[in-house]
Amino acid sequence: MVHQEYFDILRENPLPFQRYVSRGDMPDEVDICEPRKDVEEAILEAIELVRIDNTPRIVPVLGEAGMGKTHLYWALKEKEKTHNFIAVYVPSPPNPLRTILHLYTCLMDVAGITLIENAANRLLETYGSTEKKSFLSVFGRRKKEFSVHQTYSGVASDIVKVLLIYATNFALRNTAERWLLSETLDEEDLEKLGVRSILDDDETCFAALKILLDNADKVVLFYFDEMETPLRIWGEEAERQILETMKKLYNELKNCCFIITSLPETWEQLTRIMDASLSSRMELPAYLKPFSINDIKKFYVEHMKLYWEQFNLALPDDPHFPLKEEEFEKIYEVTKGNPRGVIKQLRRKLKEKLKIEEEKREEKEEIKVTPIILVDSLCLAMSHVAETMGLTASLKIAYSYRVGEKQQQLAALMEISKNSNKAVVGFEIPNIKNWDKSGGVAAYYALKRLENAVVSNLMNKGVLVVPRGTSGEKYTRLLEKMKEKIILIEINQKEAKEIISEKNEISERATRIAERILEDIKKEFLQK
Repeated sequence: MVHQEYFDILRENPLPFQRYVSRGDMPDEVDICEPRKDVEEAILEAIELVRIDNTPRIVPVLGEAGMGKTHLYWALKEKEKTHNFIAVYVPSPPNPLRTILHLYTCLMDVAGITLIENAANRLLETYGSTEKKSFLSVFGRRKKEFSVHQTYSGVASDIVKVLLIYATNFALRNTAERWLLSETLDEEDLEKLGVRSILDDDETCFAALKILLDNADKVVLFYFDEMETPLRIWGEEAERQILETMKKLYNELKNCCFIITSLPETWEQLTRIMDASLSSRMELPAYLKPFSINDIKKFYVEHMKLYWEQFNLALPDDPHFPLKEEEFEKIYEVTKGNPRGVIKQLRRKLKEKLKIEEEKREEKEEIKVTPIILVDSLCLAMSHVAETMGLTASLKIAYSYRVGEKQQQLAALMEISKNSNKAVVGFEIPNIKNWDKSGGVAAYYALKRLENAVVSNLMNKGVLVVPRGTSGEKYTRLLEKMKEKIILIEINQKEAKEIISEKNEISERATRIAERILEDIKKEFLQK
């Protein structure tokens, strides 16, 4: 398949590299793992340590804007099964005072049912009969009920109660699930569950978090993206509140790991805001690295492979098509390997390549018809035909002369001779764009220029090329007056294109017109 067909796909469809920014709710198509290898290893090591001792870990991940901090979340998401953890994306909270509710909502959205089932089954093993699995088997025995309330008090006991209802009472299972997912219930449903409130405040959500994580069979990775956003929007106090909440989460939760992403310059501000105890609990910051030139090439090839596959096309023989080797180096120089910048530059380069190809195609397919090009093509044909007829031709393009004080110009002037006989022929073409319409006033002025040259004894004969059907009272009268001195050539747009020479080759139509003109000139002036 020729490259032109690939260009056609690019021209007729949206270009690749549409998304510059990764999103927490949408995975990216292509992943280049080399630049973040060290960061990934630090996070996976932290997860393994949590699995060993149940103590949370906090790993700061730093990188400039566009370095792939959000993309890292999706890369980690791909490793959930192989490394046995659950990744939860936590965007900046809408309200710094409700951070725990926000965290709980994010957790439920990603892994709510899984965590609820795990916790319910483990609690049932501890406090109920797994054989009968009835609500009465849990709370119908005083010893068991007393044991639950000894272990869990206040709002925590409500959460355990609803989890056990979820595990044992099929009729109320859906209602219990909705309550645990923090959905709004009416008074009747709350009464059925035996609880007084819903999961909509930080205290209740924190208790639920604690119970769910205590009973989870996997480490939960909370991915706090763009930690600097609260600082930028609400200021230091709001950021301090969120950091205090994180310290509480670290101190009281189990079986979880926190990733905090930030810009390097903002991280310095955050470390000044947070207290020393939280700072001391954090792992050393891990830094995202930029793309190398090879990373850029690999990213481009993988992305283009997916793009061509959409149209059932294989990669071109040159997988970098339509880019060249030096262009990847230039992209690296401009972007310093910043992935977001790389994507923008790749898209820009494709646009440039497509524009250049379009211009080439238009030049090839669309022959521009201008007076200068037409004159050049006709005069080239005149010179060639004159030689074959044994005539001598001397040409001057855009010939200027004076009539009194006025400067005059003809499109071309050609002297044609044989032996001692000669004739001077002037050429004029109106300055028009469409040769399928009448030449109008432009044709009249072109004819007028030929008349002036004849009156000035500059030439013997004039050649006027105009669109077919050119009319107009002034033009018609002057043409009638000058008919003995004018050779009229009428053409349309298609014929005008056929006259034009390509690659210095004389066209057939131009040759035929030149033969007609020279036969008239030879008969009238050169056979005496």
